[in-house]
Amino acid sequence: MDKSIPREKNSKLLMEIFKHINLAVLLCNESGQIVLVNNEVENITGLTRDELTKMNIREFSILDSTVVKNIFKTAGDYWKFEVLIQHKNGEFIPRNLDVNMILEEDTKEKLYIFQFRDIHPMAFKDPLTNLPNRRCFHHCLEKGLVQASNDNQVFSVLYIDLDRFKLINDTLGHSYGDILLKQVADRLQSCLSDEDVLARIGGDEFLCLLKGTGKRNDAEKVAKTILEALAAPFFLHEEDYYITASIGISLYPYDGDDVETLVSSADSAMYRAKKKGRNQFEWAKAEVHAGSYEQLALENNLRKALQREELLLYYQPQVDLNSNQIVGLEALLRWEHPEFGIISPADFIPIAEESGLILPIGEWVIRTACLQNKKWQQEGYKPVRVAINLSARHFLQRNLPAKIAAILEETGLSADLLELEITETVLMQDYQMASDILKQLKDMGIHLSIDDFGTGYSSLSYLTELPVDALKIDRSFIKDMENNSSSKAVTYAIISLAHHLNLKVVAEGVETEAQLSYMKEKQCDMMQGFLFSKPIPPHELTRLLHNESN
Repeated sequence: MDKSIPREKNSKLLMEIFKHINLAVLLCNESGQIVLVNNEVENITGLTRDELTKMNIREFSILDSTVVKNIFKTAGDYWKFEVLIQHKNGEFIPRNLDVNMILEEDTKEKLYIFQFRDIHPMAFKDPLTNLPNRRCFHHCLEKGLVQASNDNQVFSVLYIDLDRFKLINDTLGHSYGDILLKQVADRLQSCLSDEDVLARIGGDEFLCLLKGTGKRNDAEKVAKTILEALAAPFFLHEEDYYITASIGISLYPYDGDDVETLVSSADSAMYRAKKKGRNQFEWAKAEVHAGSYEQLALENNLRKALQREELLLYYQPQVDLNSNQIVGLEALLRWEHPEFGIISPADFIPIAEESGLILPIGEWVIRTACLQNKKWQQEGYKPVRVAINLSARHFLQRNLPAKIAAILEETGLSADLLELEITETVLMQDYQMASDILKQLKDMGIHLSIDDFGTGYSSLSYLTELPVDALKIDRSFIKDMENNSSSKAVTYAIISLAHHLNLKVVAEGVETEAQLSYMKEKQCDMMQGFLFSKPIPPHELTRLLHNESN
């Protein structure tokens, strides 16, 4: 006699069990239709049992395409995910999700049990602003992609980066910087609708998912509203402070159809907005397509530039502020194209980086600068140090010290007359490797300096650990100091810090007598800039060296 429980009673028993489980639990069949849910599922979604059981699991707001694909398109009987549930009221609720597949005894039909377990809410929140964090934003964007694909919708992603925020932190301190970030978050949120998602993804960077922007004009209106909202002063430290932002916009599906592409497209557009002067927005689509043919042609020409000897070095003197004598030269790369004339490094260096051409070009720069410096010595001019800025890709080669040693031996230049400049950003890409390379270079007797100091990494502890000799104050601080007391304060702070660490300081971009006077007053060691000399070709520099020696 068959003593198994009839199927209809089985369902009732299962429903009764579901009711007494504290976790949110639902059951769906192999077609994805939701069959049973308990009260906890209703609580975390804000939907009724009737609404939920009319849904297919693919329509359920907690699932992104990755979850669905893994459950229904891969073999197995157990899956584990981290998901974000959006309550009917718009609140995001993070949960760990366990999915078990079981076979119905009579029909052998596959059933799937979904169990939602608590996860710490801060795993998806930025603790400072209480906004969603990067992790949360990516979940939201993934779900937005699924919905937009199903409904044939268009939406936008905004990448927002505050301009010169580091100056606030360095001048007033991080506690005031945090206050400013909270105020910025509030203003950004006020520019968005309830269905939009604003996230802080770290530092002074924010991402927005604009769901209601079906047209380019819609996204542009929001971007303009944000820029206008940030234009009003922020009251900090009993004074008014101003902050602007650069915004990049990508549009689904035109600028990408996955999370990574949409975010990186908006990120790239944001950097283009910064290069164009900050406090503005740029579209990703324009960046992807505009000038693509010209860039391809430029890359093809750049590959031939070395063989055709179209590359050349200009030199900008570095002057000792006590003796007023030239003590160093920075080598600056130029490209003299037979058709296009002098091409700016800003136009071809990014192409060289992306294509890998920066490696042979970088070695050519070092060899050429060393040869030229040795030539000046042989002609009887006093020895001066030549400085070369290394790109990230060039610097982070394990065999770089060996290559430079070979160039020094080949050219006959003494190692102490070569200076290598590395930016803070390059150092922090792989700190341990960078530290090892710098120590090897220092052991060779090469002079080392940090370029563009004050614009990169926020922690200064590395200065006590790395074998650097000098800091170069970024030209943006020098440029602003006559009109901006904060820039002047940061400049003085850098000089004081460097001297306490027994480091020399070079002021870049000195263009006025007032800037020079301030540098001397604060005992800066060296300067370079148009006030003394712009970058000039070797034959003009020879005349300058000759005049100094007479």
